[in-house]
Amino acid sequence: MSKKTKIDFKLSKTGPCTVYASDLDGNAEIVHPKIPLVILGEGQKLELSATAILGRGLEHAKFVPGLAYYRHLLEVKSSPEIDKIIHDSKSLIKPEKSGSKWLCDLNEAEVDDIEKMEKDSVTQSNEILFVIESYGNMDAKDILAKAVDALSENLDEFEKAIK
Repeated sequence: MSKKTKIDFKLSKTGPCTVYASDLDGNAEIVHPKIPLVILGEGQKLELSATAILGRGLEHAKFVPGLAYYRHLLEVKSSPEIDKIIHDSKSLIKPEKSGSKWLCDLNEAEVDDIEKMEKDSVTQSNEILFVIESYGNMDAKDILAKAVDALSENLDEFEKAIK
């Protein structure tokens, strides 16, 4: 492993105190310095040596920078009662009306309420909502860009293997 992918940290504290991530001493910026690590009582001491390692999600799940998932958007028949539920929804996207149907993202409770009013009024559309939730160490747009690069590399390797 190269020096660029491995950083050592040390810490030594005596209580009473709260030990924070910012107390780690090493040659790197602490991304979330205000995270408490431990509360030390009177007479307690903590000595810690830690190593931060840069890795990829293919190597181990601990290196995954976030969560990605998708779901189908819904097509919902319009009516005054249903329109109120759709307008009051706290969905990730703004609902769009096309003719007599809505294209929207609803939670299960809202779908159940609509289907109680009018059975078969909710169907899946051909459109999907793709969500990337970052754990905070990378921006979601960077996660997507890196994933596209990795997929491109994998496809190049696959193409070479089948020729």
